[in-house]
Amino acid sequence: MAKQKLLLVAIGFFVVIGVALLFYITNTTTLKLSVENISSYQVKDGERIIHSSVDKDSSIRLQKNSRYTIHFEGIRNYESSQRTVEIGTEPKSVTIKPYYSKEYLRQLLAESEPILKEVINSYDTAIANNYSVSNVTMYHYGNWASADLIWRGEYGENTDTLTIILNKENDEWVVAGSPSIIFFSGNNPKIPIDILRSVNSD
Repeated sequence: MAKQKLLLVAIGFFVVIGVALLFYITNTTTLKLSVENISSYQVKDGERIIHSSVDKDSSIRLQKNSRYTIHFEGIRNYESSQRTVEIGTEPKSVTIKPYYSKEYLRQLLAESEPILKEVINSYDTAIANNYSVSNVTMYHYGNWASADLIWRGEYGENTDTLTIILNKENDEWVVAGSPSIIFFSGNNPKIPIDILRSVNSD
């Protein structure tokens, strides 16, 4: 009799485990995560840490139809930041490649600023004649930049501060976004959204 009770308890235990496992598999999907130039990272659901790793490749099961943030520490000249990942119903693969850190971008800017200003001033004679180039900023891997154009003409004329965006193509800087007060993604589809947001918020 005691053996039968133990057997029933064991069967009940495995049934519960089986149901829980089936529920877990049914309601989660796989995120395959690859990282470059990152020393460590954490996958978080809000403030709760779901996964931590120092490996370049990970496979994690996450809740379907959910949003997670991946917090990472960059190595050497790369940024430490975070990325948001939307998880649907199907397995997903994500590769994270951090941009250069702000400190390293400032170092690159020290070398490139004279060239950038020359390109900006030669883009339109009205810029060279009526504006001062200020607040030059570099983004991503030092292949994007922006600058403010400060009006220095007669008082009462167009005194708005404009912004210009540049991109480095084939080792040469070109204007990617003509001088404007504000930039819209629809009019500038080739310019990364995060750069548009940055220049619009400054």
